[in-house]
This record gives sequence, C-alpha cells and structure tokens, in this order.
Amino acid sequence: MPGQFLTTFILPYPGQTIVRTLSAQLSWSHYLELSKIDSENKRTFYQNKAVQNSWGIRALKSEIKSQLYENTSKPEIKETSKTKLPAIEPYEAFKDAYNFNFLGLDELHKEKELEDKIILHLEKVLY
Repeated sequence: MPGQFLTTFILPYPGQTIVRTLSAQLSWSHYLELSKIDSENKRTFYQNKAVQNSWGIRALKSEIKSQLYENTSKPEIKETSKTKLPAIEPYEAFKDAYNFNFLGLDELHKEKELEDKIILHLEKVLY
C-alpha cells in the first residue's frame, strides 16, 4: 500500500511538500484523480482548469473522460498551463461571508448588541 501511494500520488507531484493539498481550491479527491494522468502538461492543464472553473470532482472526471485536453487548441493549453494558481492564506479560507459594518457597532460589542441590531435591520441583513 505505501508503495502504491508513492507511485500514484507523490511521484506525479515531485518537489511538492505533501502536508496539505497543493492548492487550497482543490480537494484530495481532485489530486487523486489528477495523479492518474501520466503527462505533467496534461495534469497541470486539468488542475488549473479545475481551479479556474471551480469544478467539483465529478466535473473534473467528466472533463477528463470527454478529453477536454485533447480537444483544446495548443495556444489555449499553453495559456492555461502557465497560469499560476492563486496562493491562499489559511485565514482566507474561513473569512467572514457577511459584512455587518452597516449596523454601526463598535469593534468591542457584545453578542446581544449584534443580535439586537441584526433583528432591527433584518431586511438589510438578508439582502
């Protein structure tokens, strides 16, 4: 089993530290699927396309099966493959999805104050 892991996952990504996924935008399932691709150029193309288009694992498998790489022009492959994936900081993965600045609360507010303001301005919060 350890030998199989080395040949199917680590070797296709030489020089990478496998502590977490190589790109925060892709899951381990994505990388397991990508590791099945022998060609580094082809693998990079699918990896970048998956990030750029926010493909889930099913979409990635579907695009590989439909041979997107083979059906894409050489200039587009080159452009896609040289695109650097955006780096993501750990805190960015969990940043707040809501901006409550319009509530006018102090930085050091109590949870009850936030709750009261949200209820008071419920329409603004929802839209």
